[in-house]
Amino acid sequence: MCEIALLLILLERPLHLVEVISAAFLVHLLVQPTAVAEVSFQLSYLALLGISVIAPVLIREVRPWVPVPIAGPMAAGVGAQVAGSPVLLSIFGRIYPIGIVAGAVIGPMVAIFMTAGIIGVVLSTIPVPVLALVSSRLLSALATLIENTAWWFSGAWGVGGEHLAVPAGVAALGLLGWGGIVERRRLLWTGRR
Repeated sequence: MCEIALLLILLERPLHLVEVISAAFLVHLLVQPTAVAEVSFQLSYLALLGISVIAPVLIREVRPWVPVPIAGPMAAGVGAQVAGSPVLLSIFGRIYPIGIVAGAVIGPMVAIFMTAGIIGVVLSTIPVPVLALVSSRLLSALATLIENTAWWFSGAWGVGGEHLAVPAGVAALGLLGWGGIVERRRLLWTGRR
């Protein structure tokens, strides 16, 4: 996805998330056609689709009551959970709605961890041993914090039943369709893409 997005930027083409995800999906299938049977492949693309189609609509709907820094991660979690729920229910027999909140809490922590990791790599090129030590300890502490937070959320209840996979699939298709229609209308009315 990153390479496709960078290519579009270099070619000065419009960058639309759903189209980038779709192109990455097709390239992935061309390179590795058997991946379509893997649960990780299915969940990754469904989550991205839910985030790109459902989340923007939810954010606009709750913006008057919820600040965007909170609404964004929560809407992304709802989009990912809704789109992935049919696969989760059919394969694992359970979904965990707490994942929506967990993602909103852990997501910013992971972003900080990744930024600190990049800074740590840059600092490791400077021949000052204390910088590497401090960077290593900071990253270790952040990783432990993320792991402990995820572990805490993992104790939450789940909603179960393989029999819910088909209704969840119908609901997911309905919400993805609704999100796509609402977003398309907004783009047509505002003239923006």
